[in-house]
Amino acid sequence: MKKVLLVTLDFFPSIGGVSYYWMKLAEQLSADRLVVLAPPLPIGAPELTAPYRIIRTSFLSKWVHPSWLVLVYNLLRVLRQERPDAVIVCQILPVGTAMWLLSFFIKIPYIVSCHGMDITQQTSSRKRWLMKRIFARARGVIANSHYTGNAIQTFGVPSETISYVYPCPVRVPDSRLVAPKKNGHTLLTVGRIVARKGHEYVIQAMPYVRKLFPDTQYVIFGDGAYRR
Repeated sequence: MKKVLLVTLDFFPSIGGVSYYWMKLAEQLSADRLVVLAPPLPIGAPELTAPYRIIRTSFLSKWVHPSWLVLVYNLLRVLRQERPDAVIVCQILPVGTAMWLLSFFIKIPYIVSCHGMDITQQTSSRKRWLMKRIFARARGVIANSHYTGNAIQTFGVPSETISYVYPCPVRVPDSRLVAPKKNGHTLLTVGRIVARKGHEYVIQAMPYVRKLFPDTQYVIFGDGAYRR
Protein backbone atom coordinates (compact mmCIF):
# COMPACT_ATOMS: atom_id res chain seq x y z
CA MET A 1 0.00 0.00 0.00
CA LYS A 2 1.22 3.49 -0.81
CA LYS A 3 2.27 5.98 1.82
CA VAL A 4 0.06 9.08 1.99
CA LEU A 5 0.83 12.47 3.51
CA LEU A 6 -2.29 14.39 4.54
CA VAL A 7 -1.63 18.13 4.81
CA THR A 8 -4.35 20.19 6.48
CA LEU A 9 -4.78 23.55 8.17
CA ASP A 10 -7.79 22.17 10.07
CA PHE A 11 -7.32 19.11 12.21
CA PHE A 12 -8.36 18.06 15.69
CA PRO A 13 -8.57 19.76 18.18
CA SER A 14 -9.56 22.68 15.93
CA ILE A 15 -13.35 22.99 15.63
CA GLY A 16 -15.06 22.76 12.28
CA GLY A 17 -16.39 20.53 9.55
CA VAL A 18 -13.08 20.06 7.69
CA SER A 19 -11.25 19.17 10.89
CA TYR A 20 -13.79 16.52 11.84
CA TYR A 21 -14.21 15.28 8.25
CA TRP A 22 -10.55 14.41 7.88
CA MET A 23 -10.07 13.18 11.43
CA LYS A 24 -12.79 10.57 10.90
CA LEU A 25 -11.63 9.65 7.39
CA ALA A 26 -8.05 9.26 8.65
CA GLU A 27 -9.32 6.60 11.07
CA GLN A 28 -10.36 4.52 8.07
CA LEU A 29 -6.96 4.68 6.34
CA SER A 30 -4.08 2.31 6.93
CA ALA A 31 -2.39 3.63 10.07
CA ASP A 32 1.11 2.50 9.13
CA ARG A 33 0.92 4.22 5.73
CA LEU A 34 -0.59 7.55 6.77
CA VAL A 35 1.14 10.65 8.10
CA VAL A 36 -0.77 13.84 8.96
CA LEU A 37 0.90 17.25 8.72
CA ALA A 38 -1.00 19.87 10.73
CA PRO A 39 -0.40 23.22 12.50
CA PRO A 40 0.90 23.37 16.10
CA LEU A 41 -1.52 22.53 18.89
CA PRO A 42 -3.09 25.38 20.87
CA ILE A 43 -1.31 25.98 24.15
CA GLY A 44 -2.37 23.37 26.68
CA ALA A 45 -4.33 21.25 24.21
CA PRO A 46 -3.62 17.50 24.28
CA GLU A 47 -2.59 15.68 21.15
CA LEU A 48 -5.09 13.39 19.48
CA THR A 49 -4.58 9.73 20.34
CA ALA A 50 -4.38 8.16 16.91
CA PRO A 51 -2.88 5.03 15.32
CA TYR A 52 -1.20 7.15 12.63
CA ARG A 53 1.59 9.69 13.08
CA ILE A 54 0.86 13.42 13.36
CA ILE A 55 3.56 15.97 12.59
CA ARG A 56 2.95 19.50 13.87
CA THR A 57 4.65 22.46 12.20
CA SER A 58 4.00 26.10 11.30
CA PHE A 59 1.81 26.76 8.28
CA LEU A 60 1.68 30.56 8.50
CA SER A 61 4.10 33.22 9.73
CA LYS A 62 3.58 36.67 11.21
CA TRP A 63 7.00 37.78 10.01
CA VAL A 64 7.05 36.62 6.38
CA HIS A 65 4.95 37.88 3.47
CA PRO A 66 3.04 36.13 2.07
CA SER A 67 2.53 34.31 5.37
CA TRP A 68 2.19 30.84 3.75
CA LEU A 69 5.79 30.85 2.44
CA VAL A 70 6.87 29.20 5.68
CA LEU A 71 4.65 26.27 4.73
CA VAL A 72 6.59 25.78 1.48
CA TYR A 73 9.80 25.30 3.47
CA ASN A 74 8.24 23.07 6.14
CA LEU A 75 6.34 20.97 3.62
CA LEU A 76 9.51 20.45 1.58
CA ARG A 77 11.32 19.31 4.72
CA VAL A 78 8.58 16.80 5.57
CA LEU A 79 8.37 15.51 1.98
CA ARG A 80 12.09 14.76 1.99
CA GLN A 81 11.86 13.17 5.42
CA GLU A 82 8.76 11.00 4.82
CA ARG A 83 9.02 10.35 1.08
CA PRO A 84 5.28 9.76 0.55
CA ASP A 85 3.87 8.25 -2.62
CA ALA A 86 1.07 10.81 -2.72
CA VAL A 87 -0.06 13.97 -0.93
CA ILE A 88 -3.62 15.04 -0.09
CA VAL A 89 -3.94 18.79 0.41
CA CYS A 90 -7.06 19.68 2.36
CA GLN A 91 -7.23 23.39 1.50
CA ILE A 92 -6.57 24.54 -2.05
CA LEU A 93 -5.40 27.90 -0.65
CA PRO A 94 -2.82 28.14 0.80
CA VAL A 95 -1.88 24.45 1.24
CA GLY A 96 -2.49 23.71 -2.43
CA THR A 97 -0.36 26.70 -3.40
CA ALA A 98 2.62 25.35 -1.47
CA MET A 99 2.27 21.87 -2.96
CA TRP A 100 1.74 23.28 -6.46
CA LEU A 101 5.01 25.22 -6.27
CA LEU A 102 6.91 22.21 -4.94
CA SER A 103 5.44 19.93 -7.62
CA PHE A 104 7.65 21.61 -10.22
CA PHE A 105 10.72 20.30 -8.39
CA ILE A 106 9.53 17.19 -6.53
CA LYS A 107 7.64 14.61 -8.58
CA ILE A 108 5.12 13.52 -5.96
CA PRO A 109 1.49 13.52 -7.13
CA TYR A 110 -1.02 15.46 -5.09
CA ILE A 111 -4.79 15.38 -4.69
CA VAL A 112 -6.88 18.41 -3.71
CA SER A 113 -9.70 18.04 -1.19
CA CYS A 114 -12.51 20.62 -1.49
CA HIS A 115 -15.31 21.35 0.94
CA GLY A 116 -17.60 24.03 -0.50
CA MET A 117 -16.97 27.55 0.76
CA ASP A 118 -13.30 27.33 -0.24
CA ILE A 119 -14.50 27.06 -3.86
CA THR A 120 -17.88 28.75 -4.09
CA GLN A 121 -17.05 31.98 -2.25
CA GLN A 122 -13.75 32.72 -3.95
CA THR A 123 -14.31 35.87 -6.04
CA SER A 124 -10.75 37.20 -6.41
CA SER A 125 -9.69 36.87 -10.06
CA ARG A 126 -6.06 36.46 -9.02
CA LYS A 127 -6.85 33.63 -6.60
CA ARG A 128 -9.17 31.92 -9.06
CA TRP A 129 -6.36 32.05 -11.66
CA LEU A 130 -4.06 30.38 -9.13
CA MET A 131 -6.67 27.79 -8.12
CA LYS A 132 -7.16 26.81 -11.77
CA ARG A 133 -3.46 26.07 -12.08
CA ILE A 134 -3.38 24.12 -8.83
CA PHE A 135 -6.24 21.96 -10.11
CA ALA A 136 -4.52 21.50 -13.47
CA ARG A 137 -1.43 19.88 -11.92
CA ALA A 138 -3.39 17.78 -9.41
CA ARG A 139 -3.64 14.02 -9.95
CA GLY A 140 -7.25 14.15 -8.74
CA VAL A 141 -9.82 16.07 -6.70
CA ILE A 142 -11.97 15.03 -3.74
CA ALA A 143 -15.31 16.81 -3.28
CA ASN A 144 -17.63 16.55 -0.29
CA SER A 145 -20.79 16.95 -2.41
CA HIS A 146 -22.00 17.22 -6.00
CA TYR A 147 -22.71 20.90 -5.37
CA THR A 148 -19.01 21.38 -4.61
CA GLY A 149 -18.10 19.15 -7.55
CA ASN A 150 -20.11 21.32 -9.95
CA ALA A 151 -18.31 24.41 -8.62
CA ILE A 152 -14.95 22.71 -9.13
CA GLN A 153 -15.78 22.06 -12.78
CA THR A 154 -16.04 25.81 -13.41
CA PHE A 155 -12.23 25.81 -13.03
CA GLY A 156 -11.91 23.50 -16.02
CA VAL A 157 -11.59 20.30 -13.97
CA PRO A 158 -12.96 17.27 -15.89
CA SER A 159 -15.81 15.56 -14.07
CA GLU A 160 -14.11 12.16 -14.35
CA THR A 161 -11.19 13.33 -12.19
CA ILE A 162 -13.48 14.25 -9.26
CA SER A 163 -14.14 11.68 -6.53
CA TYR A 164 -16.94 12.16 -4.01
CA VAL A 165 -16.34 11.37 -0.36
CA TYR A 166 -19.33 12.48 1.68
CA PRO A 167 -19.20 13.54 5.34
CA CYS A 168 -20.54 10.60 7.29
CA PRO A 169 -22.47 10.65 10.56
CA VAL A 170 -20.80 9.08 13.57
CA ARG A 171 -22.84 7.50 16.34
CA VAL A 172 -22.05 9.22 19.63
CA PRO A 173 -24.14 7.95 22.58
CA ASP A 174 -25.37 10.92 24.59
CA SER A 175 -28.15 10.77 27.17
CA ARG A 176 -28.73 14.50 26.76
CA LEU A 177 -30.06 14.10 23.23
CA VAL A 178 -33.81 14.45 22.90
CA ALA A 179 -35.38 12.20 20.31
CA PRO A 180 -37.87 13.86 17.92
CA LYS A 181 -41.50 12.96 18.41
CA LYS A 182 -42.50 9.88 16.47
CA ASN A 183 -45.56 11.36 14.80
CA GLY A 184 -45.44 13.93 12.03
CA HIS A 185 -42.64 15.36 9.90
CA THR A 186 -39.20 16.25 11.23
CA LEU A 187 -36.83 18.68 9.55
CA LEU A 188 -33.25 18.20 10.77
CA THR A 189 -30.15 20.40 10.51
CA VAL A 190 -26.78 18.97 11.58
CA GLY A 191 -23.84 21.37 11.76
CA ARG A 192 -22.19 24.17 13.64
CA ILE A 193 -24.64 26.81 14.84
CA VAL A 194 -22.95 29.86 13.32
CA ALA A 195 -24.25 32.73 11.22
CA ARG A 196 -23.20 31.49 7.79
CA LYS A 197 -25.04 28.19 8.16
CA GLY A 198 -28.38 30.01 7.88
CA HIS A 199 -30.42 28.31 10.60
CA GLU A 200 -32.40 31.53 11.06
CA TYR A 201 -33.82 31.30 7.53
CA VAL A 202 -35.30 27.89 8.26
CA ILE A 203 -36.77 29.23 11.50
CA GLN A 204 -38.30 32.17 9.61
CA ALA A 205 -39.78 29.75 7.08
CA MET A 206 -41.34 27.41 9.64
CA PRO A 207 -44.70 29.26 9.95
CA TYR A 208 -45.16 28.83 6.18
CA VAL A 209 -44.08 25.19 6.30
CA ARG A 210 -46.55 24.48 9.10
CA LYS A 211 -49.41 25.93 7.07
CA LEU A 212 -48.86 23.07 4.65
CA PHE A 213 -47.65 20.46 7.16
CA PRO A 214 -48.96 21.41 10.64
CA ASP A 215 -47.23 18.46 12.32
CA THR A 216 -43.72 19.55 11.29
CA GLN A 217 -41.01 20.15 13.88
CA TYR A 218 -37.54 21.56 13.29
CA VAL A 219 -34.61 19.91 15.11
CA ILE A 220 -31.16 21.52 15.23
CA PHE A 221 -28.21 19.33 16.18
CA GLY A 222 -24.86 21.00 16.88
CA ASP A 223 -23.17 23.76 18.83
CA GLY A 224 -21.70 27.16 18.17
CA ALA A 225 -21.86 30.87 18.83
CA TYR A 226 -25.51 31.18 17.73
CA ARG A 227 -26.85 28.40 19.94
CA ARG A 228 -28.05 30.75 22.69
